[in-house]
Amino acid sequence: MKAISHDDLLHFWQQNYSPNDAALIVSGNIKLATLKPLLEKAFGEWKAARLPRRRWDGGSTEARLILVDRPGAPQSTLLCFSTGVARSTPDYAAIEVMNTELGGLFSAGST
Repeated sequence: MKAISHDDLLHFWQQNYSPNDAALIVSGNIKLATLKPLLEKAFGEWKAARLPRRRWDGGSTEARLILVDRPGAPQSTLLCFSTGVARSTPDYAAIEVMNTELGGLFSAGST
């Protein structure tokens, strides 16, 4: 199995992520005047790009929403799922490593 290199990850990022197809969500006690220069420094060079259109080939999803109302609950958790690659995919282990490096851990949404 071929190891995933830094260049592989960089190429994947450049081909699949663009500011014109992204959302930035900021949470916390910070003023816009303080936040804006930080964001410009971090993302100011990131330019819009034409991303390839992706076709869904994973079949039907039969998606559904289940809402459980728990008045007085101290905290709620929202879990979202989608179809991923099959474990039989030859690059499955490498894809799991890439997913972890890109922040896709099971706790990514709750930290």
